[in-house]
Amino acid sequence: MKKSILVFFCLYTFSFVYSQKINLEWEKRLMVSERKETVRGFTLTQDGGAVIVTTCKAKTNETGKEGSNISVIKIDAQGKKQWEQIYGSPGDDVANIIISVENGYLIGGNTDKKAGGDKKQEGYGEKDFWLIKIDTQGKILWEKVYGGSGIDELRDVEILPDGYLLGGRTQSDKSGLVSEATYGDFDYWVVKINKEGEKVWDRRYGGLTGDIFDSILPCKDGGFLLLGDSGSDENELKTSPNYGDMDYWVVKINDKGEKIWDGSFGGTVGDVLNDGIALNEGGYLIGGFSYSGAGGSKATVSLGDADYWLVSIDEKGQKNYERAYGAMNAEYLYSMAQINENIFIAGGSQVKTQTSMYYWLLLIDDEGKKLWEKEFPNMASEKACYVQTDKKYIWVTGTGTGDSGNHIWIAKFMLK
Repeated sequence: MKKSILVFFCLYTFSFVYSQKINLEWEKRLMVSERKETVRGFTLTQDGGAVIVTTCKAKTNETGKEGSNISVIKIDAQGKKQWEQIYGSPGDDVANIIISVENGYLIGGNTDKKAGGDKKQEGYGEKDFWLIKIDTQGKILWEKVYGGSGIDELRDVEILPDGYLLGGRTQSDKSGLVSEATYGDFDYWVVKINKEGEKVWDRRYGGLTGDIFDSILPCKDGGFLLLGDSGSDENELKTSPNYGDMDYWVVKINDKGEKIWDGSFGGTVGDVLNDGIALNEGGYLIGGFSYSGAGGSKATVSLGDADYWLVSIDEKGQKNYERAYGAMNAEYLYSMAQINENIFIAGGSQVKTQTSMYYWLLLIDDEGKKLWEKEFPNMASEKACYVQTDKKYIWVTGTGTGDSGNHIWIAKFMLK
């Protein structure tokens, strides 16, 4: 009981003292009739609005779009829907990322093998990377699949001067477009393509067990950090140890995909890495959530069932500091953005009850001190939420839940 009172007091104090720094412009919940939406990402647009990508169970009469589909919804600066398009094939299609590119957007996710609907090419295996380029009104310009004979899931896309870098996980052995043999159950898989979507090269990274890729973080030297989780012990390619069930695993590569270093961070239970940012002063901040107490390479004690866990590392992958945020129950960090010298964090919390989730938003300084926080109810249980900023506004979106089922939740804040 004392812990509950302390948590409430701290929440109230920080919201009051720093409420003038971030002001809520509006909050909206978009309902799409007869569909179960799961938000999978969004990007801001030049007209001050945003496009949101979801995975949905669409009730459509179009042949070839059975199973789950991908939906893209364009909203204006006030959150009003302007248009929507649905993309699908005869199997299950899952969205994981949308980014703004020249004259449109790139949607990344994964798809089943069978061709049909919007997917014109037969796949390589059980699941493949699926990349769709659309124009600013949602019309498909081209779409491509990438994969091997097993399961391949695209999680992130990074824009390059001469194309794009695709990152995900693969369970395929050497086959199809996968040019290297497997290391373990799942490995990180990175594919460079040109601007027309044709493969230039691919590389894989992994240990002897399972390695779950999440995202790509560009580096100032032209290389990239590959972020995700690993349950693998040290081997020829993975030189960092395994501390628990799953650890944060960071792999630094150069612009040709050659590995520079790798590092593991974690406690003795499980730790899930979901995002990272390059800090203005150099180095990187990586964040996700931790089920572990102190132990392994983790010095912070557990605050509850799961905590937001941040790790600051330098350019060579050495830990500078770590911070944990949480309360008695469970908190899940999903997305971060840098705002001047501060960091905005978006995730979910069960701080008030074990049976329902709240969006829990934080602002911290470059040393990890909490400056501001705010909660919103009715986050769908353990579904991701995402943050984007244009330095004047902060947008957060995620999957909401209620009596009528899942919906799209959006909040827009003004920076003061």
